[in-house]
Amino acid sequence: MYARYTDVSSADLGPHELISLVSSLLLEENQQRIVWQCFVETLLD
Repeated sequence: MYARYTDVSSADLGPHELISLVSSLLLEENQQRIVWQCFVETLLD
């Protein structure tokens, strides 16, 4: 699953663009929402 995000994380995206992209993916993958929410909160700390 994480391999899908490898190119995104290495791209020149700011945190807000990355969060927006991840959030749009979460709309498709509801069961991953809590996992990514925790990840994003950790990233922003």
